[in-house]
Amino acid sequence: MRILLLLLLSVILTPVFSQINFDARIELDLKDYDNFKTYALGENGLLLLTSQKAGGGEDRWEFSFYDKDLTLLKAAATKIDKSLTLNSTYVSEDKVYSFFKRKDDYVLITANPETAEIVKVEGKLPKKSTVEEIAALGEYVYLKMKIKRDPGLLRVNWNSGDARI
Repeated sequence: MRILLLLLLSVILTPVFSQINFDARIELDLKDYDNFKTYALGENGLLLLTSQKAGGGEDRWEFSFYDKDLTLLKAAATKIDKSLTLNSTYVSEDKVYSFFKRKDDYVLITANPETAEIVKVEGKLPKKSTVEEIAALGEYVYLKMKIKRDPGLLRVNWNSGDARI
C-alpha cells in the first residue's frame, strides 16, 4: 500500500518539478536567395550572408546582423560581379571579412557589425595561386595560399587595398 501511495505521489508531482525550455528560433524566407551562409559572432549575435541576382552581370550580397535574441539590428548590401564566388570568410571580434575570387581577380569585403559599414577592396592574385584560408590582424588581412606548388602569404590592407607577398 505504501508503495502504491509513493508511486501515485511521484507521478502527480513530476510535472510540478519538471523544467520546460523554449529555445530562441528564427525563421527566414530564403526562397528568393541564390546562396546563404550563417556565422556566429559570439557576444555580437549572428551574421546572415545572402546573395541574389541583381541583373547587369552582378549579384547583390547582403550582410544582415542579428543580436542574441535573433532580432535584426542592421543590414548592409553591396554588388559584386556574378563571376566571383565566395571563397572563405573570417570572423574576428569586431569585423567580418569575406573573400571572393575568380581566377586571378579577388574582392575582399570587410563588414562592421556595429555600424553596418562595408569596405570593398579589389585586386589581383599571383598567377596559378589558390587561397587556402584567411585571417585578420589589425588593418591587414592575411591570405594563406599556394603559388604553383610553393606556400605563400599575401598581406592586404583592407582600408587602402595595398597588397604584398
